[in-house]
Amino acid sequence: MNKFLIVLILVSNISEAQNINMPSTVTVAEISSDSYLGYNNANLICYDKNGNGYIAYTNKKSVNILFNKKDSEKWEYYYKYNGNGIGLPAINILNDTLVCVVWTEKIDDAKNEIKLLYFSTETDTVKYIFTLPTIFNSIAPSFATGDKKIYVTWCETNFQDTVIKFSAFNIMTNLFSEPEDLSIIGIKSDCPGINSSGENVFVCWRDSKLGENQKIYTRVSTNGGKNWGDITLASHIDEFDLIDPVISYSKNYQTETGVLYLSYFGNNKIFLQKSYDLGKTWSSEVIVSNNGAFPRIANNDSGFVLISFEYLKTPENPNVFIDSLKDVGLAYSFDNSNTFSDDTLARTFENAGNVLGSVYKITENEFVLIWLSKLKTHNKINLSKIYF
Repeated sequence: MNKFLIVLILVSNISEAQNINMPSTVTVAEISSDSYLGYNNANLICYDKNGNGYIAYTNKKSVNILFNKKDSEKWEYYYKYNGNGIGLPAINILNDTLVCVVWTEKIDDAKNEIKLLYFSTETDTVKYIFTLPTIFNSIAPSFATGDKKIYVTWCETNFQDTVIKFSAFNIMTNLFSEPEDLSIIGIKSDCPGINSSGENVFVCWRDSKLGENQKIYTRVSTNGGKNWGDITLASHIDEFDLIDPVISYSKNYQTETGVLYLSYFGNNKIFLQKSYDLGKTWSSEVIVSNNGAFPRIANNDSGFVLISFEYLKTPENPNVFIDSLKDVGLAYSFDNSNTFSDDTLARTFENAGNVLGSVYKITENEFVLIWLSKLKTHNKINLSKIYF
């Protein structure tokens, strides 16, 4: 079902004391039950410099891009790419004018390959599609943008190992750099996340050594992925597995090197860490929520940090893999993540399963929260603007 509706929920969620404004929820699209947004560690929405919005989703047979013109109440189809065995897409914008989408596509029973699409929002509507050359099966791609490059990270499985890979796509030459291993060979590494600022590229993932719980690692490049610093063990927790890290950066806050934010979950808790030296050392963990999974993070350059996640409705019997038992979680901080708000601000209190909550910065004081509602007959893509 591809019927587009705009539904404004009449009950506003405004809190003067908490100092953010979430005036309404918009249903962007009603889509088929086999359609889905992207991975939890990837961007699900982006905006160009004119305030126009873009969303990508898939139904396994196509990548569908939705478009919203600024100040319009309507989202509509912008482009559709047809393929076979389409994986979950990620979407982002380069130089405020190039919309980029990355996904995997099945080429045989043993291998998925990574596809990249980009188009200009200003000069034309031509869609350029490229394939990232890989040897083994590729899954869970995520990407960031900066300085005329698209930085892609993904998980590649070979005969024995699962490795975090990286490649930079140059839009001036339309070529990918040679894929590079970022994680340690011989260890199961997966769930990569990525962020960037200019030539600074930040990658995080989880590693699972035999006989040990999963831990979170990071690695940083300061020259666009040409060279990489040492692998850093960021997390300090050993008692249980840590899962699905995401990373974000504030380039102007407090110090010349800015601050990195790292979030992930484990034991049904959402954690956050900070680094003031570009990932060489990391702070101790702060608990953002005691009842959540699969976080996403966005921030501005003035100490505001926003974290969305999948809120577990049944804390007495939590299960992060049953979508019907999840709702939208959201927490924020105005003091560089030293303290966080209540974590139930965005809860819908609906019977539907609400998953894939993801946040995105539009401007320094305007953000957006997007999620997927899974109903019995179909799914809905919802969003809510956040102002302060």
